[in-house]
Amino acid sequence: MKKYMHLAMALALCLLLGAACAEEIQPEFQPVHVSLWADTSASYEWTCEYDDNGVLAEPMEELVEENEDGGHHSFFFNVNKPGTAEIIFNYGLNYDVAVPEKSVICTVNVDESGKNEVRWAEVFSDDHMLMIILPSNPTTGWSWAYQEDMTGVTSFISEEYIPTDDMLEGAGGNITYQFKVEKPGTAVLMFNYSNLWEPDAAAEETYSVIVTANEEMEITLAVDQQ
Repeated sequence: MKKYMHLAMALALCLLLGAACAEEIQPEFQPVHVSLWADTSASYEWTCEYDDNGVLAEPMEELVEENEDGGHHSFFFNVNKPGTAEIIFNYGLNYDVAVPEKSVICTVNVDESGKNEVRWAEVFSDDHMLMIILPSNPTTGWSWAYQEDMTGVTSFISEEYIPTDDMLEGAGGNITYQFKVEKPGTAVLMFNYSNLWEPDAAAEETYSVIVTANEEMEITLAVDQQ
């Protein structure tokens, strides 16, 4: 009988250790933090919509006034599982945010390890400027390349790579593209992620921003990621 009791205890201990190990190998998902400048002294606010597909939890919000000109409106999203989710932010008068002064689309990709990457597209309605920010690390031999828009709806202004940490070699960073929306119409701004050493190889990933400007030059954005 003692033999079987010892065997049962050993089996129970193994199950407990196995459960503990299973808990340890569960990925720890990085939260997503988006901080946006807001004029807290005026009747303006940011609103937020996001994919209800279980990847992101409902955000916590914090508005911090920093000076008389305004402060930051921060959104904190906990991540529940791997996958892709899209977050849309609109900034405008709190009684008429349907006509935003600024719009932002964030595409969040969460991998199996819990790490997330964010692609960012932002448009400013007052000066018709468009900014697109993509995570990049040229030290790996992979980077983004912009495919020129031939419609004339937008014009390319600049491209700049900014490392996340200048002191940490190979840490990666972000590449920022700036455009101006020149006239009404629709343009598709396409970015291909490919091997710098194999320029003829197919792109590993494509990120497209669809820019639409109506006759009043009200601009809307949509994203297509493949």
